[in-house]
This record gives sequence, structure tokens and C-alpha cells, in this order.
Amino acid sequence: MVVCEGEPDWLSVADCAAKMETGLYVVPVGLVAMSQGYPQEYAGLLEGAQRVVCVMDEGNTSKKNEGDARTGGQIVADDIFGLLLYAAQREGLGFDAAFERTKSKVRVRLQADDHDVNDLHMRGSLSDLVRDALEDAL
Repeated sequence: MVVCEGEPDWLSVADCAAKMETGLYVVPVGLVAMSQGYPQEYAGLLEGAQRVVCVMDEGNTSKKNEGDARTGGQIVADDIFGLLLYAAQREGLGFDAAFERTKSKVRVRLQADDHDVNDLHMRGSLSDLVRDALEDAL
């Protein structure tokens, strides 16, 4: 599953995935309001994915919460990691095992601010980034 910001981005991922000969079923999911975090109601989709790739720009650093040095993209990636970590612990895994499983499942590829997935696709470099994030699953 590839998590990106909005419609142009997930459509770019869908186009890229359709052209990749991997044998994998790559599902793009777009976040319309990235700075609001990943919608909790989609947690089940994340839990069922073999790999979750967060591909987005870092986010506008001027919109950070006071006292939080993370960018919008980092906040979303951290939220997704936390969601999956909690799900693994709910399954009965101890913290260390749950952390390792989550770490092996989540790949984060944050781009420079204002260089989102659609921009990468237009430059022809999105498929390389997605392949890199899926490398051990191919």
C-alpha cells in the first residue's frame, strides 16, 4: 500500500504501479489533508498490507505545531507507524517484536517540500522510488 497526499498523487502511483511488472498488487491511498494525519478509520487497510510505503513531501514547515519539530509528512508517517505498532501489540506481540515487525513493514520516503509524488511521476522518477521501497518484497 502506498500512502500519498491527494488525488493527483495517488493517481500517479496508480499509473506507475500499473506499468511495473512486479507481480504485486500495489494499492495507492491518497490523503487529501495530509497535515491532519492518517484517518483512523483506514487502520484495517494498513494492517492488512504486506508493506506500507509513505511517499509524500515533507510538508509545509510553517504549519508545524508549536513545540513539535516534525514536518507534516513526518507526522503522518509517525501516525501510521504508531497505528501499526499498536495493532501488532493488540495481537499479543511484545513491544520489541511488534516494533521490529512494524519497522520491517513501513517504508518512509519523504521528498523535499513541494516535490510531491505527482512531481516525481512527471519527472519519471516515481517508479524508481516505489521499487526501492518495495525492493525486498519484489
